[in-house]
Amino acid sequence: WICHALTANSDPGDWGSTLVGPGKLIDTDKYYVVCVNMIGSCYGSTGPSSINPATGKPYFLDFPKVTVRDIARGLDMVRSALGIEKIDLILGSSIGGFQAIEYSVMYPERVANAVFMATAARVSPWLTAFEESQRMAVEADPTFEAWLNVLGNARFYPASKSEWADVRNGVVVDVEQRALTGEEVRPLLDALQTKIVGE
Repeated sequence: WICHALTANSDPGDWGSTLVGPGKLIDTDKYYVVCVNMIGSCYGSTGPSSINPATGKPYFLDFPKVTVRDIARGLDMVRSALGIEKIDLILGSSIGGFQAIEYSVMYPERVANAVFMATAARVSPWLTAFEESQRMAVEADPTFEAWLNVLGNARFYPASKSEWADVRNGVVVDVEQRALTGEEVRPLLDALQTKIVGE
């Protein structure tokens, strides 16, 4: 059983081809290998870009918080639906490692062996602060909120009432406490995409 990292998907052949496949360490000709999209993943699960049935618009920042324990419970529901009684090996790295640890703790009778890579049993205060700084940086990025607004999210929080600066791209947009129009946002998004693709 493979628990994928945050930016990966349920096909370990896409992102783990040196380890997973015929004749490799995790030999798909020899073993029955399961890798499930985690709850909230953009690769097949309901997630922040899914339509909220209550509003008819994407969830975005209103998507319910998902814990690693929630993901582990989801994995066990899949295991049960597949009729698998015992997992010979569960492995994961990064947030997949957190999932593998949590699953092993929640269901020790169902796991024979476990491999945890690039992960830990608990997160230090330093890492918690670091991860919060990453979330804050994303949410403070004008293009992040602009993108949400373009796609129809009602939430919009400009950095100030009078101007909104994108320092990376040298773009300043006057918002005066209003949502940006598509014409105003498009240059921001194009500039951001050009910067990302060009790097």
